[in-house]
Amino acid sequence: KSIFVLLLIMVLASALVMTACGKKSKGSEKPKTLEEYAVNNTDVQKSINEATADSDVEVEIKGNNVIYSFELSKMDGYTEEVANVSAVVESLQKALDNAGPTFGGIAKTLEDATKISGIKVIVNYTYNGETMATQTFDSSEAAAESGGSQPDESEEEEASDEEAETE
Repeated sequence: KSIFVLLLIMVLASALVMTACGKKSKGSEKPKTLEEYAVNNTDVQKSINEATADSDVEVEIKGNNVIYSFELSKMDGYTEEVANVSAVVESLQKALDNAGPTFGGIAKTLEDATKISGIKVIVNYTYNGETMATQTFDSSEAAAESGGSQPDESEEEEASDEEAETE
């Protein structure tokens, strides 16, 4: 299931980026928010609708936020009993804690494609509308290979190790 969800996320991100690249909003002014950009580019919403059809994920754009909502009650195997198990909730939160490079990468890619800064990706896991786990990501969390601006500690250590070896 997690592979399906990851693939769906990547398809949605690709759809947003593909429709964002090279398009100008109606009128001559640059859109101030991603929502304004999407309203002025109907292909963006069309791509989201096509990518989320027959899925358990809803995607909406509000201001500069792309909100992914995974409604677990619609997914096979998630009953109310399962959703109330603390280990399941902890697992969902742990998955979000490790998803910075993926969702931060989406934010960065959208910022680069639209030239709109401050885009955030919010991921919500809900059961019957009740939030079980949520996290907000921004472009600073993008993986280094995606052009993230902040090297992590291991990259800094590797750089100092390489400098020490050359001395």
